Amino acid sequence: MEPIIGTIAAAAVSLLASFLKSSGEGFSRGLGDDIGSRTGNAAWKKAKQLLSTIKARFSSKPQASKVMEAFENAPQDEDTQATVRFHLKQTFASDETFMKEVSDLLKEFAKAGGDTYFKTNISGSVGKIIQLSNIHGGIGNVEGNVIIQPSTAVTNATALKRSVQLIKGRDYDAAIDILKSSIKEDPSEPDAYYYLALAMLRGRRPKILYLSEADTISQNLENACSKDSTRAHYYYLWALVKLDFYMTKGLSIRPPDVNELLAKAGKLRSNPESMSEMLSFLPRIASNPILDLVERRVALLD
Repeated sequence: MEPIIGTIAAAAVSLLASFLKSSGEGFSRGLGDDIGSRTGNAAWKKAKQLLSTIKARFSSKPQASKVMEAFENAPQDEDTQATVRFHLKQTFASDETFMKEVSDLLKEFAKAGGDTYFKTNISGSVGKIIQLSNIHGGIGNVEGNVIIQPSTAVTNATALKRSVQLIKGRDYDAAIDILKSSIKEDPSEPDAYYYLALAMLRGRRPKILYLSEADTISQNLENACSKDSTRAHYYYLWALVKLDFYMTKGLSIRPPDVNELLAKAGKLRSNPESMSEMLSFLPRIASNPILDLVERRVALLD
């Protein structure tokens, strides 16, 4: 089912990006000049109906609704498109009826020859036609073909880039959602675990976390380090969590301990940009030996 979900989400966003761009350029007036073309009118109406359908479904989800508003204002922004695709995929996964409704609108748009009028890539350079009812069990009783744009799934690189922007903007919930989805699609990417840990900190010092939060963050950092043992900032952040939460509260610490983590980090070549970025996501903690050490290393690297 996951390939179908991604395909429909990508096709919907691709169509809407072109539709919204055309709307802003007064395309509807141009279409009016070609009123003799019923297919043009039909395609316009289906694209407009698709937008209304998605907005209505997202209206009960504040974050998704906010993203759609941003999408309408900047339909060509790739990061915003990626986030809309993510929210669509999430919603499709729990609402097959909505997914079928969107896929039917895409099918009707394609039948109306919408690519000709919107200059879209829904048919793509290779014009791949997918018989949804025959792929991975289909979706309900969908019939017919939906034309999609190939190779438009959200990449992990795009997801990571977007999550960093969201963390910078303190939109931690959205960043967490994107990173969890990224990990589900590719559990081998170490940065996804690292940034998930940062997002879960939510700009707080580890000391004020709940135990369950600290354990989850620590596990994510352990995953990051196990998948790439060459990045010093992973180890520094993990050491900070262990020192500021577990040691401060007198709790037992599973190996490796703080000193082992610092020793490991000290042997690695540090990336000044990554270290500086990490510091920017953390609160200033007075007289914290780990943050002081990281700041000194950044200063020397600069």
